[in-house]
Amino acid sequence: MCDFFSSKPREGTEAYRVQEEVREKKKIAEEKEVKELISELYFNHLRYFPIQIKQSGNYVPKIIDSAIEEKKDEKEVILILLKGKKYRFEFSKRSSIAPDNDCNYGLLELFSDEKKWLSINVSLECSKYSFATKWKPFDIEAFIDGNWINDFRHLKELIVKSENEKLREYKRAEDSKKVQELKDNFGID
Repeated sequence: MCDFFSSKPREGTEAYRVQEEVREKKKIAEEKEVKELISELYFNHLRYFPIQIKQSGNYVPKIIDSAIEEKKDEKEVILILLKGKKYRFEFSKRSSIAPDNDCNYGLLELFSDEKKWLSINVSLECSKYSFATKWKPFDIEAFIDGNWINDFRHLKELIVKSENEKLREYKRAEDSKKVQELKDNFGID
């Protein structure tokens, strides 16, 4: 397959202008850290929202009005209504087998209506010390700047705030002085 960026077109051509503009847009996306923001939100939170909403909704921020999971061919599709705006995530996995290792790749895309806002390549990284795996972004295939970024930054802020509140609750519930007091009060060793 021919890589559009592997050879340099002549200055003054349409191809040269487009490649330069793509580089600039990728730079903007990198500066705004959108591939990290969206991949972290999707793989750690958003893909689980449909199940969490069905179960109780306790772990889903209130700005998420709904979240639905669908299958579209081999793609995992998550539809969310965020602050009244419809967003669609499509994730498809790809594998490549090399002589010395198996590589799992994926493509994560973000749409609203039929407009594609972002498309990022991700790879599955395995931990050296456990069986844990994590999808990590490594390249941007498509990016259109817009207010959608602020929507997802706000969502991340709410998730972080909620996680911090839960940690504080756990610390209060597990306070060693309170635990000892309960043990003393109820004769527990």
